[in-house]
Amino acid sequence: MFNVWGDGGIRNPYVPGTIRGRRVEKISHTFAIGKTTPHTKSSDFQSLNSDQRRLRTEIYQASDSQRTVRTPAILAKQIMSSPVVTLSPTAELPEAWNIIQQRRFRHIPVLSSQGYLVGILSDRDVSYATIEVLTSPDQSKGNATRKPIQQIMVTNVLSASPETEIRTIARILFEERIGAMPIVGEQGELIGMLTRSDILRTVVNKAPLELWI
Repeated sequence: MFNVWGDGGIRNPYVPGTIRGRRVEKISHTFAIGKTTPHTKSSDFQSLNSDQRRLRTEIYQASDSQRTVRTPAILAKQIMSSPVVTLSPTAELPEAWNIIQQRRFRHIPVLSSQGYLVGILSDRDVSYATIEVLTSPDQSKGNATRKPIQQIMVTNVLSASPETEIRTIARILFEERIGAMPIVGEQGELIGMLTRSDILRTVVNKAPLELWI
């Protein structure tokens, strides 16, 4: 179900607790939600005459018939992002920055020349590397920015299969404190990416929210 891809595109079984995690920053404070506008009371509908009632009923039925039939999102392949923008290990820092800024990505998979997953690069990795370059006393900063991203990317990347349940992936993301998981096929090919944002977006926009304690 889960695999860890190391340097050279070597696949190993996932052992819980072995992935480099990143803590989620604490929220400084929250804001109270204002009062909502009350819904129309049923008595308002009763006060309408027969023609007005019929018109409202027809409008509601027409809009209801046009609603898209939804199916439960259970597996990673149903909500993953695909195709995936990737980088090669020899790509340089400016190229990674351009993708992060223009595409607003927070995680970029790194593939070998054979197409296997060998690392993952986050916006945080790129930010730290850029700060090191800008604060370095070395005068050859132009050359420093041209170093390949394989020097700053994270290796031992945790991946999941497209048939893995979203609930299980969400648990692993939480336990390992990581923000994204590449979705890899049976032949080792990268077919998608699933992030915390993808899961939250699906819950908010598509899924009936049901909490258990």
